[in-house]
Amino acid sequence: MIKQSLPAVSVFDDAADLQEAIDNLKDVIVLQVLPEGVTVGNDTFFTIANSLRDDFTFFSTNNSEFVDKYAPKSGKRPGYVIFRPDEESSDASIFEGKIIDKDNLVDFIKVEAKPLFGEVNGGSFRAYMAADIPLAYYFYNEEYRGKINFAGLDATKFGVHAKNLNMEEKFPLFVIHDVKENLKYGISQDTELDNDKIPDFVADFVAGKLDPIVKSEPIPEVQNSSVYHLVGYEHDKIIALPKDVLVKYYAPWCGHCKRLAPIFKALADVYAADEASKDKVVLAEIDHTANDIPGVDIQGYPTLILYPADGSEPVEFQGQRTLEGMANFIKEKGSLNIDGVALHDEQEAVRKAEEEKKAAEEEKAEEEKQEKQADESVVDSASSSEETTSTTTTTTVAAVSSDAEKAKEAPKTEEADPMAAVYAKIGEAKQFVLKEKDALLAKVQGVINGENHDEL
Repeated sequence: MIKQSLPAVSVFDDAADLQEAIDNLKDVIVLQVLPEGVTVGNDTFFTIANSLRDDFTFFSTNNSEFVDKYAPKSGKRPGYVIFRPDEESSDASIFEGKIIDKDNLVDFIKVEAKPLFGEVNGGSFRAYMAADIPLAYYFYNEEYRGKINFAGLDATKFGVHAKNLNMEEKFPLFVIHDVKENLKYGISQDTELDNDKIPDFVADFVAGKLDPIVKSEPIPEVQNSSVYHLVGYEHDKIIALPKDVLVKYYAPWCGHCKRLAPIFKALADVYAADEASKDKVVLAEIDHTANDIPGVDIQGYPTLILYPADGSEPVEFQGQRTLEGMANFIKEKGSLNIDGVALHDEQEAVRKAEEEKKAAEEEKAEEEKQEKQADESVVDSASSSEETTSTTTTTTVAAVSSDAEKAKEAPKTEEADPMAAVYAKIGEAKQFVLKEKDALLAKVQGVINGENHDEL
């Protein structure tokens, strides 16, 4: 009766007053926005308001802020908006019809006044029937209250959320999200959704008969790193091995994870390089954004959790993310007492010794190379000296031989030829030079053979 005594349409000039009224009322609100100078449709709107005032609240405004937001861009027609209770203003429904008449507006109001997925009860049933569109029913009973909540999601606005529920963006779909355990259970999307399956599916979920949908990367065919590439499908199998398993849960976009990666890899290399330890300690990493890990509560990245070989309770690493810090953590909290720090120090000592040995060998090789080059230089010099000496000797001998021939042809007495004595001396010199040639050649050959260095 109070509502009947009020005007069918409340008119607002101030934007703040109108927004406050929208926020405070619990009924469905039908708002008309009139651009300046526009009167078309106004009488129709007031007529509809009078006939439906028991079911809806009607507002009208010419405030420019609301006109700019909700009226058609042409500025020549009014706009109509439906605000539903308990929904954000951004979810309001806007009339997009081309013809403004009573039938079109009434159909728009009755259809858009109800949420896409809502409760059918004594108070709402009449409104659902008045909408004149098919009504899909989902029946549940009180036995599920406190065990499961039901809600609908607008696929046009929130369809991408299906991926977060491990479902494809194929609609309609039905999925249950166990928020506490972060597990998802969905009806298969291999065929179109059969609504008859939903009640049995819900009952099986409540009874604990369903298996969750596990999001996982494919299992790698080959492990190419000392850090084991872990995925959702085999997470539980790997952490249950009779080994001390340290798992890094990370996100690809995480800066701390990127800085930890080379340190984590270096520690994995330490265990992998030791024959006695490589089958006792496993360092693994898993992209938590691409793999579901049922039962593991990850609050931030990176998270390091050690799963001891004896199956005792997992332990989360809380120390400094250094090689020594993580190695000591594995030794102290694991069950196999593998001392990664000692292994690292031993391997570093071996590495340094090998580097020093290699450096010494390279230095020795360089010295031998230089000695060989020096010897080759001496040989080249000696060979050059031999050629020079041989040439000089040959020239001298040739000259002496020529002079000797002249001496033979010359007269035998000084009286006959004053040069006879000279030719005789030249002959003696020839014999001397020939002897010296042989001696010199012998010495040069000795030098070439590595003998008599000092006699040359």
